[in-house]
Amino acid sequence: MITIERYDRKYQTDIEWLAQCFHEESLKEYAADLSLEVLQNTIDEVRDDTYLMIVDDVAVGIIAGRPADIPLTKEMVWQELIWFVLKEHRRHGVKFLREVQVSLKHEGYVAMGMACMENSMKDKLFRLYGKLGFQPVEHHFIGRL
Repeated sequence: MITIERYDRKYQTDIEWLAQCFHEESLKEYAADLSLEVLQNTIDEVRDDTYLMIVDDVAVGIIAGRPADIPLTKEMVWQELIWFVLKEHRRHGVKFLREVQVSLKHEGYVAMGMACMENSMKDKLFRLYGKLGFQPVEHHFIGRL
């Protein structure tokens, strides 16, 4: 049975494992200077805005983000920072996302922003986000100083 829960320290070891797997799969190939420690600290900073997918009392998925607003309208938006589900549970990843969206809507958010990392899975994520009703808004570019 799958349940969706808010961040809970009892899953700390699972959360650290999810962060490590996400880092290995999605970040390491291009963002070598984004350390696992930075990622884990970021998740800890947004723990009040973190959702976990639980199977058999183990966290197997995480969606973490933070509140933002649309600059011109000041409407509440929730910006995703990490969406990751262990491979063996990915068939439930969209259901997990949809349940988080329902929760966010009940909290007063009007939209959810999803990030797409510039890595080898970018095209697959663009297609998935499009199928789920997300529209691209802008691309960000970072230049080191």
